[in-house]
Order: sequence, then structure tokens, then C-alpha cells
Amino acid sequence: MLIVSGISKVTASEAMTQAFSLYKLLPYIEIIGILEIVGALLLLYLRTSSYGALIISSVMTGAVAMHLSYHNGDHLLIPVMLGVCAWTGHCLRKYNL
Repeated sequence: MLIVSGISKVTASEAMTQAFSLYKLLPYIEIIGILEIVGALLLLYLRTSSYGALIISSVMTGAVAMHLSYHNGDHLLIPVMLGVCAWTGHCLRKYNL
């Protein structure tokens, strides 16, 4: 899900361009997309999964802040759950739970 979202940001799809224009973050759309892709790929490899989880949770924290600022908390569940799932996946793999 993060890789697909990152690709749509890097390629500047119409939906992402409209959303980032609303947030006044259009100059940063490619950087955020690259961070999502890199974070998801780092999460796949055990030795770098903590870095991937850190990148993903940082990007999702920014998404939560934007949703709280511009949407009064609507649609907040997806970025929160993606950040939680990133850390849960990292911890489950690292500690063999």
C-alpha cells in the first residue's frame, strides 16, 4: 500500500496533486513519495526494518498532523494504522513473535 501510494506521489497523479495543493505541500510531493517507497523497502529487510519503520511512522505522523489541521480529524485511521503496522511488523520480525 505504501509503495503504490509513494509511486502515485512520485509520478504526481491528479488526485495526489490536488490533495497536496490543498495542503500547500506540492513542492514536497516527490520527497514524501520517495520516503514512503524507501521506508517500505527498508521495512522488508530485517537489518534495516527499524529504519524503515522510523521513516514510515515519521511520514504518517505528518499525515496525521495534516488530517487534523485541514480535515478536523476525519480520515485519521489510515495513517495511524499504517504507522502502527510498520512498528508492529518490525517488532514481530525482530523478536520472532
